[in-house]
Parts: sequence; structure tokens; C-alpha cells
Amino acid sequence: MNDHPSNGSRPHGGGMKRWLDRGGRILRQRWARLNHAVARRRDLAAVLQDERPHVLLVTNDLSRSGAPLLVFEMASLLIDDGVVPVVASPVDGPFAAKLRDLGVRVFIDPMVRTSPAWISALASHARWAICNTIDTADVARTVAERTPVLWYLHEVSLLEDRLADPQVHAAVLGVSVLWAGSALCAEKIAPLRPDVTIVPYGVAPLGDPPTKIPDRPLRTGIFGSIEPRKGQDLAVEAMALLSSDERRSIALTLYGRILDRPFAEDVLERARALGVDYAGELDHGAYKAAIAATDAVLVSSRDDTLPIVSIDALGLGRMLLLSPDVGTAAWLEPGVDVLVAPGGDAAGLATLLKDALSRMAEAPTIGSAARRAFDAHFSRTAFRDRLRTAAALLERPS
Repeated sequence: MNDHPSNGSRPHGGGMKRWLDRGGRILRQRWARLNHAVARRRDLAAVLQDERPHVLLVTNDLSRSGAPLLVFEMASLLIDDGVVPVVASPVDGPFAAKLRDLGVRVFIDPMVRTSPAWISALASHARWAICNTIDTADVARTVAERTPVLWYLHEVSLLEDRLADPQVHAAVLGVSVLWAGSALCAEKIAPLRPDVTIVPYGVAPLGDPPTKIPDRPLRTGIFGSIEPRKGQDLAVEAMALLSSDERRSIALTLYGRILDRPFAEDVLERARALGVDYAGELDHGAYKAAIAATDAVLVSSRDDTLPIVSIDALGLGRMLLLSPDVGTAAWLEPGVDVLVAPGGDAAGLATLLKDALSRMAEAPTIGSAARRAFDAHFSRTAFRDRLRTAAALLERPS
């Protein structure tokens, strides 16, 4: 079937706008693919002629989510150390422009996962490579045949499912160095690779901890894509379990792009009935402003290895409220620098919210402890040192 409108089936009336919109969208997609193909040929020639040390970074996308942010941070650190990073992704996104602003060549190709010839050429030219997320399994296996690979994994339940695939199994065994973003992730991979290293993310703090006790209502944010894994439905149900006075004492706002529309429609309808706001998807600047405006950050996920928002909350010294199924808790001391729900269901999150309300007077103390935990485990300096250690293991002669 053709993927473009046929002249013989041109609609009339109200359907014309939809027909034109669809046709325009298809043309824009084709134009983007053509531009990416031209840029790939140009940039590939430039990279292969450049005698400086290169590192290839392959990621699953370049959206505003946590995985692309890590690629951006790693590229920045490599540049600081005099290395030339080259990034490849099957999907374009906002972080592509940010990387190009650093002078990084970014290759966009929907076929990245099939390891096209240009990926093999870049891998052969690179001193070593980084593959980011389980979605780069096929690339990791191919690239590892040409240069040493550091594979950085972050998933938990998804990782467990993918490891049943013999090709993923082979990729795990074939890379030189394997990192896991949290203990939850490492537990899934350790039976295959006992040498897996738990490496928490490192980012720059977004601001300073507050010094004043927050007023009611407690401004609380949930940041993340709207999908079952992130547990927004559990948080909304938890709000329903609170008394009316307790609900009035919490100003809860959901932020994030919609990944599962039927799920989101149901959750947001129930949220509105309880006075819970939805502020939509944020660009990075709006995200920084929104999280800085909170008193508390709630991570309600059913399964989350080490969400960046939890680290940002620690760096800002905000009250961090975690489901027990979030890997960040492994680095923290409940009741001191974090509050953790007694269970991952709605009842457990309701208890967590009540605990946060009862401890609002301690918010500055908890926030200061949170910032100390951030500095100890999640600072950019600590992450840079871990990346340099890995580079020393992986570096091959030019």
C-alpha cells in the first residue's frame, strides 16, 4: 500500500484538511530522511579523515528523556578530556541540537539498530564505543566485533524480558565492559556477567537546597512520561485515599509526554476530579523551572532503575518521595535524605504522602542531607572519574 495520499482518492470538505496534513507530514518525513542521509555521507567522510581519537556513542533516541541526557553528559566529559565523540541514534530529538552545539557530529538513521555499513565504519575508526540502553543490543554486538564496547544498561523488567532473546544474550557476553545504572538493573544481568559494575549517573546540580520550611499546600511534582510503568495512576489513587484536608494540603502536578494515550486519558480524568493538575511535556528549561518550584518530588514508578528526576531532586535538596520499586533508594537512607513508601501500591503511596505532610517542618534538614547524598554519589565529578576508569580499560592504540 502506498504511504501517501492518492490523487484518485482525494477527499472533499472536512476531510481535505486531514488529507493535506497527512500528505504534508509524509513529505516532511521524507525530506528529513533525505537531509539526514546527505549529512551522514558528509559527516562520515569528515570523521574517517580526522586522525584525532574518537569514541562512538550509540543511543536509542535523542528525546528529552534520561537516556539521551546521559549521552549528552558523557559526550561533554569526553570533550573535556580531549576525545572526539560521535553520536548515532535511530531517532532525532532535542538533544541532537544540544550535541551539535558542543561540536559533536550526530548521525540519525532509523536503521541504526540493523548496524548499517556506516556504523561499522565508525566503529572500526573509534578507539572504543559506548552503547546506551538495552535497545542498542544489536548494535552493541556488531560494534564489539570492531572495537571495545562499554554497554550502559538501565532497564529492569524490560531487561529481564530481552535477555530471553539469544541475540541479546550474545551481545551481553560480547562487550568488554558492562555498566548497570542501579542495583535493580545489575541483579538482572549478574547471572550472565558477574563483572557488571553499578555506575550511578552523574549530573550537575540544578540549584541549591531551600532554607525555609515550605508552606501548605506542599507543592509536589511527578515528572515522567505518562505510562503504566511510571505509576501516575497509583499516585492519583493514593490522593483519593487521603482525607479531604490532606488532599488540600498537597498541590500535586503531573508533568510529562503522553506515551500511552488510553492510560493517560483515564488517569488524567481521575486526576482532574481530585484537583491534581497536568502541565504537559516540558522542554529542559521549563523542566528546570518546574522542579525548582516544587517542595517535593514524588517518583511513583512500578519499575524505575535510577530516574534522572530523582537525582535532580536530591541535587536541589527537595524532599524526595520514592516508591520502593525505584533504584535510587539503594544509595540513600530512608527517613534521613529520602522518604520511601512502605509499599508500591496506592495505599503505600498514600502513607508516603501523609509522612511527607507530617515532616514538612524537617524539609530543610532532609533537603540538606539529600544534597550531601547527591554530592557523594551522583555528582558529575564522580561520574567523570568512573568514565575515565572505563576508558583506561577500553582504550586501544590508534
